[in-house]
Amino acid sequence: MNSLFLGFIIIALGTLIQSCRYLPINIIQDWSWESFSFVQGIFSLLLLPLWGATLAIPDGYLFYELYSDVPFEQIVLTIVCGMIWWAGTIVSENSLVYLGASWGKTLSNALAATLGTLFAAIAFITLLHHTHPTWELTPTVIIGIVVAWIGFILIGFAGDKKNRETAALMDGDRRQFNLRKGILFAIIGGLMAGFLGVGLAVGDGIFLTETDPSFRYLPTIFLICIGAFIVNTVYCMRQNAVNGTFSDYSQSNTWRINIFICVLTGVMEYAALFTLSIGKNLFNTNPSLNLFAYFIMIATSLIFTHLWELIMQEWRGCSYRTLKTLLIGLLILLIGALTPILLVQNL
Repeated sequence: MNSLFLGFIIIALGTLIQSCRYLPINIIQDWSWESFSFVQGIFSLLLLPLWGATLAIPDGYLFYELYSDVPFEQIVLTIVCGMIWWAGTIVSENSLVYLGASWGKTLSNALAATLGTLFAAIAFITLLHHTHPTWELTPTVIIGIVVAWIGFILIGFAGDKKNRETAALMDGDRRQFNLRKGILFAIIGGLMAGFLGVGLAVGDGIFLTETDPSFRYLPTIFLICIGAFIVNTVYCMRQNAVNGTFSDYSQSNTWRINIFICVLTGVMEYAALFTLSIGKNLFNTNPSLNLFAYFIMIATSLIFTHLWELIMQEWRGCSYRTLKTLLIGLLILLIGALTPILLVQNL
């Protein structure tokens, strides 16, 4: 199989696993969302990325040697990108409140994927001073992004029609609807969340010569996740304090099942980043596709999330036209994610 298509499939496999992460959450017992998010973050943003980084250590080397020759500024910038990324995901959640889940989720993901890809290309050249022909294939990436945006818009429209047809928005939710605030939060959150892609570019090259090529991006992902873990911890601790939910951690009778769910969903969450490392390596012969790997991750994640919604019958009661709009949007989004690969094959 062609390495580019194999890279796409591997990234999509990771996002398929990631999209399952919300299925077991209802099993959580007597914990607030912030308590669950904090404990899950220990696994998804700290322990598992640490384990992943160790896979990049060749025989005869120690962990610290992964970073010993890396400029301090590069390490700090990569961590900061992780902090901005996770703060963006938190801000994006507010867009769901004011804009509705359909448009809020779709718009923030579309912006994160697009800006993360384009800003990463800029960072790759301006910060790291790479001179390889990154821009030569950029038109193919832009075409893919434009096609994908048609899919994003159709998915958003379908979600909005779903809300209207199934009365999914209750009166209280309607009172919170604010188009201006929703778009503002979606744009800001999407812009900040795109810094995951920027962090991957800024942290490019953090590995040892003997590192297995499939694992070369895992040390960078670990630094990004450190930044995300810091923000997640501060945010969750603040929410614990505001909501008076610190007592969740003292409920010993719920720890066994809740820790199990945190580990399980943590593995699912990290799966997308792990397979992204492998997929990006398979795109290394095409620098712009390497940058586009992040876009593929976001796009396929949104596709699988909506497919799970269909399987779980969350779209039950919608008209045929609404379901048709959704499926066409998902198909176009998939085509957009594949377009650069198809075009590169024919150049």
